[in-house]
Amino acid sequence: MSAIQEVLEELREIDEKYELPNRIDKFLEEIEEERVCVPLIGQFSSGKSRALNTLLGYSNLLTVDIVPETATPTELCYPRSEKSLDTVDIILNNGSSEVIPLETYLKSRRDSLVAKETAHVSMQLNNSVLKALPRLCIVDMPGFGSGIDVHDKAINNYAVNSMAYIVAFPANELTMTTQIGDALKELCVLNKPICVMITKEDIAPPEKDYKAMQENLKDKLKRYIGEDREVELLYTSSKSGDVSDLKNYLVKLHEQSEQLLREQKHIPFLKTEAGDTLAYLKGRLAKNDLSESELAEEEARIRREMTECERRMTSRTSRFRADAAYCAESIIGEARSALHQNMETYVSLAINKGDLSSRINSDVRLAVNEGAQQRFVPLAQSYVEDMAAELSSMDELTVNPHGLTTIKDSNLIEALSSGALTAGLAGTIATTLGLKLGTLAIGAVAIPVIGIAIAVAGVIGSIIGGLVSSAKKREEAKNTARQALASQVFPDVMGKVEPMVKKAISDKTEEITEAIESRVKDRYQTLERSLADTRAGLEAAKEEKAEAAATIGADIAKIERLLHDI
Repeated sequence: MSAIQEVLEELREIDEKYELPNRIDKFLEEIEEERVCVPLIGQFSSGKSRALNTLLGYSNLLTVDIVPETATPTELCYPRSEKSLDTVDIILNNGSSEVIPLETYLKSRRDSLVAKETAHVSMQLNNSVLKALPRLCIVDMPGFGSGIDVHDKAINNYAVNSMAYIVAFPANELTMTTQIGDALKELCVLNKPICVMITKEDIAPPEKDYKAMQENLKDKLKRYIGEDREVELLYTSSKSGDVSDLKNYLVKLHEQSEQLLREQKHIPFLKTEAGDTLAYLKGRLAKNDLSESELAEEEARIRREMTECERRMTSRTSRFRADAAYCAESIIGEARSALHQNMETYVSLAINKGDLSSRINSDVRLAVNEGAQQRFVPLAQSYVEDMAAELSSMDELTVNPHGLTTIKDSNLIEALSSGALTAGLAGTIATTLGLKLGTLAIGAVAIPVIGIAIAVAGVIGSIIGGLVSSAKKREEAKNTARQALASQVFPDVMGKVEPMVKKAISDKTEEITEAIESRVKDRYQTLERSLADTRAGLEAAKEEKAEAAATIGADIAKIERLLHDI
């Protein structure tokens, strides 16, 4: 049991003593289930699946000669329950799932998977390497040569709660493809750490050529991810069995995940829960010696000020919802602008029969997610900080007119407006893992714009298809392409993008406001409970009040000591 878990156990005992609401049990249960992802991406035959087979000690766990039609993301992790050892969960796009033994999957089910029907496969493996990395979920992504949906799944399904992305390049072909470059640009917008794994070192070219190829790859990486971002390089050879770089990197990520989860999820939750308990205890202590008339006056004052506090918070929440809706419209406008700014690139692709769908998909996704980071994340951060301050002021209402105690819950503010609010690695982990448990954090917001350009090629083809071959001048063909893009393709694309963006922003807005409202409700109930319990003990003898005060004071000191030590 970790130190955080031990402290939470002690806090739970105090909560039980005063019959306070218990959210700690659920949190402790979910701590055991939490994982962060490490997706591996690359082109087909880049060597990532073979490297993972070697790392885990299997000969053919992951198929290396896979075809696009059967390729699907495969999650590899150590199970939390012995009942799940060596089982495979096949999750379909329709939401249904099938759990089967690993042996059955390898013998008969794996090769019959249909990528278009399968969301992902989750393998719960009884494996010593994974057992040493219980917080990690390693994801073997399909090769980035099988269409738009692979790119979309790699970002939409895993970016929010990923530790880092590992990009695989075979040593004999250190080529930066457009698909990988587009993915890297989007991951950089979401502030995801990136690592490059050079595979198949045993077939590397002569040293001089090999070094030149590596330098060329580094230069191209900078073009996509920027000059200032650091990228770690790993070298593996499945033929020789040397995957030590990969193993060491995963161990390092696991250590970081433990620390990040502690800082961005566990400690904020602990401080928030301790804040609730302290608010109750200090409220009881501050009013322990009040007379009937003094208590009545105090109750009236607190309820008046709580009503005013609630009014301010309701107003702020309404403004946040309105601002978020406006923000969504701005993001949609930026996506539309991105299409028109890249018009000439699309015209060239259309005329030359290039992959127009992928390019439009990538440009729109990038514009949308840049807009989310630049517009929505700061907006949400400001809202949470304002509400944290209001919640803290609510706690100050327990200060009685005689100034016996001043309660300023700095722990709550720290928990709600922590470093996890900034777009970054820690924040993205906390976004997914924290909000479910009531610890509010906002990190990079990935808007799942999915496959919006798949039909574009058909539209363009039907309009422009025979222009150049039918002897019309190339410039006339370009003009026709521009007209087709502006009048049909762009409106069609935006017709798909607009509802996606609005829904994503709306969902995230409601997630944040509901989490805040839950905290407000908890705080309100804590204050009400403090007043009710104080009134219930109003007729107690003087000695009993003194004893109660001593007990409460000791528990306050214990909680504050636990918070200090952690």
